[in-house]
Amino acid sequence: MRPVLPEEIPGIQDEILPILIKCYEHNADVYDVTPNQIIDLALDRDFLIWIGENNDTIEMVCVTEFQKNSFFVLIWATKSGWDFKLWYPIVMFNLENFAKHMGYSKLEAQVRKGLARKLKDWDHEYCIVTKNL
Repeated sequence: MRPVLPEEIPGIQDEILPILIKCYEHNADVYDVTPNQIIDLALDRDFLIWIGENNDTIEMVCVTEFQKNSFFVLIWATKSGWDFKLWYPIVMFNLENFAKHMGYSKLEAQVRKGLARKLKDWDHEYCIVTKNL
């Protein structure tokens, strides 16, 4: 898993956009931005897109935002729609270390209730979950 530089986005947009669209279609009522707006905001450096790859194929996309008091995870989606157990340790290791390096003491994530139940080491606050670092 790694962050994507804005200048890399045009080269991988065709791979990440379908994953974002699928996630958005299942949760459109939750998000304030569309997949195309996410791409634009990442190009403007307002959002940071992360990708997880397997054999040079993008299998996972995560979208984060730098907020005042927390490092915010807006979207975390896999190509398959599953694989939570596979990606969770990798995602958490990378996001926690990056957030700490950037001076944050808290991660927040917008998640569905089903995923919130799986996040045993997170505090559940409505549809936003938090984790002190």
